[in-house]
Amino acid sequence: MARTSSRQQIDRFLDHLAAERGLSPHTLTAYRRDLERYGAFLEGRGVRDASAAREDDVAAFVAHLSSSRYGDGKAYRTSSVARGVAAVRSLHRFL
Repeated sequence: MARTSSRQQIDRFLDHLAAERGLSPHTLTAYRRDLERYGAFLEGRGVRDASAAREDDVAAFVAHLSSSRYGDGKAYRTSSVARGVAAVRSLHRFL
């Protein structure tokens, strides 16, 4: 898979979180999973640079995440959706 601008931005952000903010490995793993999902969602909408995402892109991602299922068809918990939103918000502040 070719590296995209969004992918590079996410990697840089995660490096920042690890080095500068000292987040735990578990938090970084969760943020990576959330942000990789976000990057793929943006690419599906034709947005290759996360800094070019608009408010409606972010809102659509939150709606998508809120209605998604995982594993055996279970809905994501509210806390998981909130963490995903926090990761996206932090990424955009970083960018």
